[in-house]
Amino acid sequence: MKRKWFSLLVAVCLVIGVAIGFGGILHSKSSGNDDLGFSNAKVDPDKVQVTVETDLKRPKKNQQILFDKQIKYQKGMTAFSALKKVAGKQVGYQNGATVYVNRVGKYTENDVHSGTGWKYYVNNGKDIAKAANLKTLKAGDHLYWRFVDGYK
Repeated sequence: MKRKWFSLLVAVCLVIGVAIGFGGILHSKSSGNDDLGFSNAKVDPDKVQVTVETDLKRPKKNQQILFDKQIKYQKGMTAFSALKKVAGKQVGYQNGATVYVNRVGKYTENDVHSGTGWKYYVNNGKDIAKAANLKTLKAGDHLYWRFVDGYK
């Protein structure tokens, strides 16, 4: 009899544990963010959403959003031109055939410690190995600029 109750108790705990885990998955999907904190929210089809934030500490609640704005899409718009449109003179960069962003606002490359700097992502957070002035955006894109630790 005790063995039967023990088995039943284990089964109930297992079901509750699975339900809680499944609920957490559903919550993360419905919250509009993926695991890396990239929003799944829709962007107006004739605009580009530009989000500029720090990403030095986890969890996401410790991140600081510097800019978060939708701007009108223009043909040929790049990750760099969109950043300049939103942040203006607060952007520091090295110009040449390729542009290298080293400062936005008070956050400058290697200021916090060696290895901190600016990195950008488009839509889903996949790594882009292209200079910001060479990455052409499309209408409806969500551009993220993040001040990261170790260029992760």
